[in-house]
Amino acid sequence: MVSCDGYDGDSYDFSNSLPNYVEFSSIKALSVAAGANAAFTVVTRSSYSKDVNVTVKIEGGSIETASKVIVLKKMTTSIASNFTIPASTPSGSGFKITIVSASSDRIESIRLGRVSATTTVINGTVK
Repeated sequence: MVSCDGYDGDSYDFSNSLPNYVEFSSIKALSVAAGANAAFTVVTRSSYSKDVNVTVKIEGGSIETASKVIVLKKMTTSIASNFTIPASTPSGSGFKITIVSASSDRIESIRLGRVSATTTVINGTVK
């Protein structure tokens, strides 16, 4: 058992704490049929006191680049969304879904990816 007798009251060091971030819950490659949805979930380590606007884009050789803003509501830690793969997309076509930015009022900065941006990209193939 540990006693509080040796506690000096201000010895905690938070200088190396993890910054605010958003990333995909999984970056496992997707295989999606033409005309179907390429689903993904954006997560964060802790909930925010304000809504966070997360811009996500899809691009690929045979897929027209598109982007959208999804809103991670305040006091939540995840939001599911998707892009519909056009029905005319040829089988075997590759695509990439990327978190482009994240912002919110009164939150100084929101990092893309917990440690690096590798958790903000999902690669996929049309089956």
